[in-house]
Amino acid sequence: MTSFATTLDAADRLTLEEQEELADTLRRRIAEKRRAELVAAVKNSRIEFARGDCKPVSVGAIMKQFLRAARRLAKRHPTMADDFQAALELLAEDAHHPALRTHKLKGKLAKSWACSAGYDLRIVFQFVRHGAHEAILLEAVGTHDEVY
Repeated sequence: MTSFATTLDAADRLTLEEQEELADTLRRRIAEKRRAELVAAVKNSRIEFARGDCKPVSVGAIMKQFLRAARRLAKRHPTMADDFQAALELLAEDAHHPALRTHKLKGKLAKSWACSAGYDLRIVFQFVRHGAHEAILLEAVGTHDEVY
């Protein structure tokens, strides 16, 4: 029997309340690991950007990368796809539109901003200078627990 199967058998012997507590604990730990991964990725991106390692990218290339992430999101959370698309369009027009509830983040993500793209969907980004223009550097998209 595999370790995973052994673990499932052990979980089956728990009461329903203990199983719910275990599931909640696992969800919190997964969210914490995802947050740590996101913080590390953002930190590396900021270092690359500060060094000038980031090359100018066309809008089409940005959309291609972000659409790939959006497809993954839509596959995991099919009901959020329309909200995500609408939020991106609104973000491109007016990052501070009241419907987005754009807000500055604190702590490890203090240089970033976030906006809502639905009940539990967030887009994390930074305002950056690109040449003479202000631009939005998209950093992450996901549920509240995945990005914070």
